Amino acid sequence: MFNKKILCRHCGSCEGIIKHGSGKSGYQRYRCLSCRRTFQAKYIYKISSIKEKKGVTTAAYS
Repeated sequence: MFNKKILCRHCGSCEGIIKHGSGKSGYQRYRCLSCRRTFQAKYIYKISSIKEKKGVTTAAYS
C-alpha cells in the first residue's frame, strides 16, 4: 500500500493531517489539526490556470 505524506498548504505541517470529506469537484479535502484549516491536496480552481496562462502569454510578448 502506498502512503504519501500530505503537507498543509497553510502552515507546512505534515503531522495531524486528517481526511475532511470531498470538495465540489470531487477531490479529497484534508484538515490540518495544527492550524485547523482545510485544503485540497490538488489545487484545481480554474481562475488560477487562467492567470498562469495570461502570465505566460505576457512574458512571451515582452
